[in-house]
Amino acid sequence: MFKKSRKSILSPLILTISLGCYLSVKVPPGIFWPAAILGYAIPVVVFINLFLFVFYLLLKNRRYWFHLAGLLFAVPFIWVSFNVTGQQNPVEGTQFKLMSFNAKLFRESETYEKFSRETIDWVTKDSSDIKCIQEFSYNPDNPKLDVLQMLKDRGYYHYNFQIDQKHNPGLAIFSKYPIVSRGIVNPENTSVNNMIYADVTIGPDTVRIYNVHLKSMRFELERYKESDRLRSTMKIVINKLRYGAIDRAYEIRKLLSHVDQCMHPVVICGDFNETPYSYNYFTMKSKFNNSFEEVGKGFGFTFHGQPMKLRIDHHFYNDKIEVAGYWLDHSMEVSDHYPSRALYSIKGLHRDQ
Repeated sequence: MFKKSRKSILSPLILTISLGCYLSVKVPPGIFWPAAILGYAIPVVVFINLFLFVFYLLLKNRRYWFHLAGLLFAVPFIWVSFNVTGQQNPVEGTQFKLMSFNAKLFRESETYEKFSRETIDWVTKDSSDIKCIQEFSYNPDNPKLDVLQMLKDRGYYHYNFQIDQKHNPGLAIFSKYPIVSRGIVNPENTSVNNMIYADVTIGPDTVRIYNVHLKSMRFELERYKESDRLRSTMKIVINKLRYGAIDRAYEIRKLLSHVDQCMHPVVICGDFNETPYSYNYFTMKSKFNNSFEEVGKGFGFTFHGQPMKLRIDHHFYNDKIEVAGYWLDHSMEVSDHYPSRALYSIKGLHRDQ
């Protein structure tokens, strides 16, 4: 009797948990931080509901209705997770190709001790009109490692933000078109996690490009694996998730406030350190279009390091821009982030609007 009772509440319980996870994206992490952690469970509960829906349907057990409901409520998260077509949109107007890439300070794979010539060559030879680099770094004392000078020699205008450390780490925007204005969104922030912008003149239009690298959580997985104290390890991980989400929510508020003052077409790209199952992601999605969701293909994982593949690098754009295509370059594997490219078109003359 007791076992039968436990089975009877399993499906309603899973549905309740699922709804709690789905609703977590509506809750600011600064108000209720556990909601930020619940969001990471959304892919898991979607899979569980799918499995149990098929299972109970084959058994002709009415419990499948609970899991069908769980899947129906999950539709918004399925749409942001996977794109079938990868179809390019025909667009008109002034076009430009933009590349975004977390270059891991141009260091070798799995280490920060040595510059990667492969990554440097890849970035300098990339033909994109505009390049947004997170974890940018260069060595002006060595011509083979001076990425800044290499790109200037190829005709790129540039704006880079750097902190006062060895090899000048920070962010950079490079453009084949003139940069008429530039700046830092959060000037009081002195870490490599920051947001910069550049107003780029493309023909008769001016478009604003934001390059962002939001708060990193910096999981040191190898150290955690060596720990024999599971409880303390879990506490560290949860605290990193908690404060990371809260800090990124603050950064996004600063970013949105800054964008509100801009009258130009806008593209915002970079390493957001946010999956598509978070309050912060849906805050951006409520204001802007997402290039992967419009014309991407597959799951669009941009991070391929430990502990798992994730989509945490994004391209957003406002309604004065159209996107024609979006691609990931899986050939560049030195960094733990794949470079992403998108082809954009400016809808019309917005300079004076």
